[in-house]
Amino acid sequence: MPSNRFIAVTPGEGDDVFEFEVLDRHCVGPEGREFLFGGISMGVGVSALETACGRNLAYASAQYVGPAHPGETVTLAVNKLREGSGITVAELVASTDRGTVCRISAALGSGREDGEAQWRPAPAVPDPEELEVSQHWRMRSGLHSNMEMRMAHGRFGEDRIGNPTADG
Repeated sequence: MPSNRFIAVTPGEGDDVFEFEVLDRHCVGPEGREFLFGGISMGVGVSALETACGRNLAYASAQYVGPAHPGETVTLAVNKLREGSGITVAELVASTDRGTVCRISAALGSGREDGEAQWRPAPAVPDPEELEVSQHWRMRSGLHSNMEMRMAHGRFGEDRIGNPTADG
C-alpha cells in the first residue's frame, strides 16, 4: 500500500489489513482534545480499498463512529463483499483498541460505461499559484498547519443573516 511522508501505512496482521499511527499532524480539535480528521480516515481507507481490490475507486461513503487520538494505532480491515467482472463491492472498518473509528462502503472498478457525460465540466478558475493565500484560525496547529489554502472566487454560502457572500 502506498505510504508517503505525511502518513506511513504498513501491512497489518492478515490479508487485506493495514495499519497507521495517528500523529498530531493528522488531527484537528481543541488543544488537549485532538482527534483524527475524518478526511484522513477516508483518504487512507480509500487507498487501502484500492490496494486490496486492485481497482480504482468509483464510489465511497463513510460513517464516522468514534474518535482516534494521537498515539493510537488505526487498523484498516478490508472485506471484499462481491467481485464482479467490472466492479468490486467492498467495505472497510477502521478501528483502534477502543473501538470502531469509521466504516467505508465502496464500489471499485470501471463498470461497463466509459464515464463520458457523467460529470459537468469544471468551471474555469485561475491556477493555485495565481491566487492569494487565505488565512484561517485553524491553520495554526494540527492538520491545518500542514496546508496552504487558496480560494477561487465563487459563491461559498451566506452570511449569518442569509445574504449571499460578496465573492459570489
